[in-house]
Amino acid sequence: MTEIQNQNNIQTNKQVELDLIYNENNLSEHLIIEFQGKFEKDEDQIQSLPIGNISFLQDNKILIKSGIHDIVGNLIELKEPVLITEKIFNEASNKFEIIVKAICYKKGYFNTRPTPILERANLLPQGQGDQIQQGNNIFNQKN
Repeated sequence: MTEIQNQNNIQTNKQVELDLIYNENNLSEHLIIEFQGKFEKDEDQIQSLPIGNISFLQDNKILIKSGIHDIVGNLIELKEPVLITEKIFNEASNKFEIIVKAICYKKGYFNTRPTPILERANLLPQGQGDQIQQGNNIFNQKN
């Protein structure tokens, strides 16, 4: 249902037929990131700026390095996947279509305050140091 305002500013409901277009081969997997509080940048224009480098750690942990701060969170499997969609009007069929662009199965949940980068070594288990393996971005993974 779509709400439409007519000339008299009275809201009415109108049924619109939508086609859902789902192409499994063209889907990319995205990650939802949930912060408690605000994520602020110094610049006035923050649209399309990277928030930092993301690393996936052991035990379903996730690390974001942003500027001089680190924040560690949990990687959580969503109970139901979330679809990222785009609504377009197909003139050939004279119908609206909803195209599934991506899907989210997990979210990074950050409920702690960021720590200055100098404190990172104190958070690691004794003797592991601050090494991140390239490739999988696993924090000191031992096989």
